Amino acid sequence: MQLHLFCRSLLQRADIELNRNDANEEHGAKRKHVGEWDTDPDDMLLVLLVHSDADGLITPDHAGRLADRLEGLLVNIEPNAFRQLCMRTCTEKFIAGLRRAAAAGDPVRFH
Repeated sequence: MQLHLFCRSLLQRADIELNRNDANEEHGAKRKHVGEWDTDPDDMLLVLLVHSDADGLITPDHAGRLADRLEGLLVNIEPNAFRQLCMRTCTEKFIAGLRRAAAAGDPVRFH
């Protein structure tokens, strides 16, 4: 699943109406694109939405809290259709990766 489709689907399930350009203007100076936040966003999903797909990262501290936020959304992803099953599987795998990175103190990097 492509990252932008994954993010869009997560935002729908979180009932957040926000596009990437709005998020960048409201929450993201250039530094936030690469994972440098002066203060944490109100919703940890913004850490995922605003980061750069090419050279961004999610810090270990943000990774654990983003995993918590994503786990809360799993109840909104019913695995009763193929597309939703894929979304749920991708989300569960991403949560596991975020948790591993947080436990190891490693950032999650995007290339």
